[in-house]
Amino acid sequence: MANMQVINGQIAILGAGAIGQLIHQQLATQINTQQAALKLIVSHERFEQASINQQLSFTSLDGNSTNYHCQLIDIASNTLTQELAQVKLVIVCVKAYQVASALKQLLAHLPIDSHIMLLHNGMGPHLEVQNLLNSSSTQTANIGLTLATTSQAALKTDAFAIKQTGNGATSLGLFAGPQMDNSLLALISKAIPNLTISDDIVTALWAKLTINCAINPLTAIEQCQNGQLAAEQYQSQIAAIIDECVQVAKADGVTLDAQQMTHNVAKVIELTAANYSSMHQDVAHQRKTEIDQINGYVLMRARSADINTQVNQALVEQIHQLQASYDALN
Repeated sequence: MANMQVINGQIAILGAGAIGQLIHQQLATQINTQQAALKLIVSHERFEQASINQQLSFTSLDGNSTNYHCQLIDIASNTLTQELAQVKLVIVCVKAYQVASALKQLLAHLPIDSHIMLLHNGMGPHLEVQNLLNSSSTQTANIGLTLATTSQAALKTDAFAIKQTGNGATSLGLFAGPQMDNSLLALISKAIPNLTISDDIVTALWAKLTINCAINPLTAIEQCQNGQLAAEQYQSQIAAIIDECVQVAKADGVTLDAQQMTHNVAKVIELTAANYSSMHQDVAHQRKTEIDQINGYVLMRARSADINTQVNQALVEQIHQLQASYDALN
C-alpha cells in the first residue's frame, strides 16, 4: 500500500479495446484497485459476457504475463449515476466513430467537476464532444476536455487479454474547459511511460494524424505489415499523402514541416515494421474502420479551405469500397 498513489476521485476507462486495457493496466500498477478507484466501462453486450469483478490478462513486451481483476461497469446500467458518482476522470479509448454516441450515454451521469480525456485514433470527435459539452445541460458546462495521443501499441489476444507490442510516446493537453485535477494528472504522468504535457496538443494530434493517414489505409489496402511500406514503390504516394496533410493543417492554423513529417513516417514504419495497423486489422476482420476520422478528417477540413486532396480522397474511396464489399457478404 505504501507505493499506491492517493488520488482525488475515481478514474473510469471507457472502452475495453487493446489501448483501453493497456492504459488500465498501467494505471492499476499505481493505485489500489481493491478500493474500486479504477473502473472499466464496457458495452452492454460485453458486460453480459463478463463479470462485475472481471479478470484481465496482460503480457508485457518481455513476455511476462500477469492476471489481475478490475471492476466492470455496464454503460447501459440503470444505476449509472450511482456507479459514476465518484468518477473525476473518464479516459475515452473507444473507436473514433463511437466517441460521441458513447459519451452521450454518460454525460448526464457524470459529476459536475469531472474531466474527460479522449485517447483514440484520428480527429474530429473532439469537436463533437466540445459541442456536446456546450449544448448540454449546465451540469456539463464545467467538465474539462483533454486530448491525448499515443504511439504505444497492444494487441488483444482475447476479450479481456492483451499483449503489449510496442513502446511509444504519449502526449496530452487541455483543449477546453477547466484543467484536470492535479492529483489525477500526476498519476497519469507517473503511470504512462514517455508521457509529456503539451501546450499545443492540436499540433501534436495533426502530426499523429498525418502518420496515420500515410500508414493505415495503405496497409489495409495492401494487407501488409507496416514495414512493407518502406519499399520504394510506396514512397511517392506516401509523400503525396503527407504533402496534402501539411497543406490542410496549415489552413487549419497548424504548421507541420513536410520534411520532418516524412522522416517521422519513415521512422514509425521502421520501428513498427512487424506490426499490423489498426485499420489493417479492421479490414482483415471485416469491421468498420476509422477512415472517416483519419484521411476523411483531412478531406473535411480541406473542403472548407478549397484544397485539392485527391490522394487522400482516393484512399478513403478504396477503404469505403472494401467495407462495402464485406458488408454485402454479411
